[in-house]
Amino acid sequence: MKNNFDITYLKKYVENQLTAEEDFEIGIAMQNDPNLQMIVEGIEQYLETETTLPLDDFIKNSTIHLTANLSPYVNWSLDQTETLAPSEKSFKHWLTENNLFSKIPLAIVITLLGSVFITFFISKPLQIEIDNPIKSISYLFQVFLLVSVWAFYLKSNAPKVPFNSNYFRAFLGRRQLWEILEKLVAAWSVLYLALFVFSLTNLSKDLGVPLLNFFNNVTIIYIYLCYFSLNSNSLNLTYENDIRKITKEPIRKIEMRGWLAVAVILGFEIILLQGYSSATSIGQSFQLLFGLGSGLAAMAFTTNLVRRLGSKDFSLEDSTITLLLFYAGIQPLLPFIFPESESTISSLFPDKNVGNIFSILLVFCALFGKLLLLAFIFWGIKTNRIIHYLKNVHQRNMNHLKVFQATLEELKEEETPSP
Repeated sequence: MKNNFDITYLKKYVENQLTAEEDFEIGIAMQNDPNLQMIVEGIEQYLETETTLPLDDFIKNSTIHLTANLSPYVNWSLDQTETLAPSEKSFKHWLTENNLFSKIPLAIVITLLGSVFITFFISKPLQIEIDNPIKSISYLFQVFLLVSVWAFYLKSNAPKVPFNSNYFRAFLGRRQLWEILEKLVAAWSVLYLALFVFSLTNLSKDLGVPLLNFFNNVTIIYIYLCYFSLNSNSLNLTYENDIRKITKEPIRKIEMRGWLAVAVILGFEIILLQGYSSATSIGQSFQLLFGLGSGLAAMAFTTNLVRRLGSKDFSLEDSTITLLLFYAGIQPLLPFIFPESESTISSLFPDKNVGNIFSILLVFCALFGKLLLLAFIFWGIKTNRIIHYLKNVHQRNMNHLKVFQATLEELKEEETPSP
């Protein structure tokens, strides 16, 4: 056995019978020796069972079972540059390995046909005249696609947290990010559902535009929470043994503040538009101001999130990060897609049909960006890159001031002329 730790000594470690210095010594050794960690896990399992086997025999007989169950949680921390699977090295290989390139076209065709059928199925009985059926179908298509991602992937693939892992905090960060992604996809779905409903109705712009901005602002809350969960602040050191406070309270506080802020903005916007109708130039200016503000905020927070994903501790996928930054950059344009008015992108073109095609392409670019962002984060979670990122960034942030001060002192010594 490595590190000269025998079974009896490790059993005392599990039962908290050692000193703090001895605990620390074993903890450091476990970080560099996955076999030692699996033995400790085996001892913990042994103490939780009622088996009559001696401890040594239980550990020996359970080696294969432990390796199969625990290797995904410990092997990632080793230097496996030459043994990583292609999908662990490259985002493109992960997409290929999961057959996403072959599954997506079929899913798009089925979803698109369903969107066409439902759009006209709703409009005919209600005798609704659709001004732009292609745009309405594109909104519903995106709703179905996002709901499919939520139902068939997010709800069934949530990562687990191994409670005895050395990287317990990082695993908590990964799990809480997954839960935020569920809410983000749900918020996106509601946003496009609202666009679909508004495109079929003659809802007043004085109410419709503020509601659209409200739904867009809600998505910003969860984009920011994704960014926050990739920040070391989301792994609160104050509550080491309280899972609820580590995973729930910091996120919940920001979420509630975000909802309060977007509700206040919604109320303020509605009040202004009641005093200055969208039929007036002042009302249109207010609509433009709030729409721009919502789009710019979405761009800013999405850029921050992409910047985290572009960290060298997470990936070196420059082409994917560039595409995601392009997606973040088009966010301010999206509020001008609906409703049909002088401030929409369609009105910028002499031919209205060309403008409609351009705006629809922009909507699909946004959908592509959303799916790419989700897939990229899924890849980081499934290959445990996000664990590596959270661990490294957290440790670096803790030591940032010390390292910065040491660097300054070294520079001062170099700049000081020798006598």
